[in-house]
Amino acid sequence: MSETDKKRRGRPEKDGARRNRVQIKMSDEELKMVQYVCENEENNMTNTILDAIRIKYNLLKSRN
Repeated sequence: MSETDKKRRGRPEKDGARRNRVQIKMSDEELKMVQYVCENEENNMTNTILDAIRIKYNLLKSRN
C-alpha cells in the first residue's frame, strides 16, 4: 500500500455534496410561513428554502 492510500480514511467525497452550513434567524410568524409551505408541498425546510432562493436567483438573472 502506498503512503497516500494509507492516509485516506472515512467516507469518499461525493460530487455536489453539501458541505456548507448556513443558519438563519426568523420571527415566529416567518417560521409559521415556512412550516406552512413545507407541509403543503410535503418538503423539508432545507429544500423549501433552497427552492425559494433558486426562484429569486433565476428572476434576478433574467433581468440582467
